[in-house]
Amino acid sequence: MLQPAAWARIMLVTDPIMLRVGRGPSDAPCSEGGEQSPCVARALFCTVAVAILHSRSGAGHRLHASTLDTSTHALGAISSAAVLTLAAASIIEVSHPVQLTSRLWLCAAVYLILVRVVLADLRAQAI
Repeated sequence: MLQPAAWARIMLVTDPIMLRVGRGPSDAPCSEGGEQSPCVARALFCTVAVAILHSRSGAGHRLHASTLDTSTHALGAISSAAVLTLAAASIIEVSHPVQLTSRLWLCAAVYLILVRVVLADLRAQAI
C-alpha cells in the first residue's frame, strides 16, 4: 500500500472526493434563470484541479515529503485551477464569476490540503 503506484491511486480517488465535498458550501442551484453556467464552471474547476494535481509527480507522491511540500503542491494546483476556471467562467458569461471562483478556491483548498496533510502524516507514521 505504501508503494508509489498504490499511493498515486489512493490520491486519485481521494482528491475528486474532497473537491466534491469542498464544493458543497459553494454550491448554488444550477439553474439560475435557465442557465447551466455555474454548474459547468464548478465541474470544470474539479476536472482541472485533478488534472493539474496528477499531471506530474509532485511532493504528494514522494515517500518522504514534508507537510509544507504537500500543502504547497496542493495549493498551487488549486490556485491554477481557480485562475483557469475564472477565465472560463468569464468567457461563458457566468454571473458573478469572481465570487463563484473564490468560494470554490477557498473551500477546495481547505478540504484538499487537510486530506493531503492527513494522508501524508499517516504514510509517514506507517513508514
